[in-house]
Amino acid sequence: NKQHTHTLGQPIFGNYGKHVIYTAWEASSERKLGALHCTQRPSQIYQSPNPFLSDDDSSSSSSICLTPHDALARSPTLLLQNNDDNHDDTAIAYLGH
Repeated sequence: NKQHTHTLGQPIFGNYGKHVIYTAWEASSERKLGALHCTQRPSQIYQSPNPFLSDDDSSSSSSICLTPHDALARSPTLLLQNNDDNHDDTAIAYLGH
């Protein structure tokens, strides 16, 4: 049974700093090329609670994969959307395949 490890990068803060949204590339003990030379390395976008906040709401959950059906997902960014009730909603845009 192979254990998966990840190399993390491209972090952004979401939900007013309560969460960190980041790219996680599959990593192994094998030699891996950098993103400039290997743009097809499997990657996903995850959301985790901000470890620097002691708020019970943010520390009680674990990491969530936001792109489980994409083989390659990277470069997350937040899009702020204004809905009809004058409340701001956010959506995540990313590069994916």
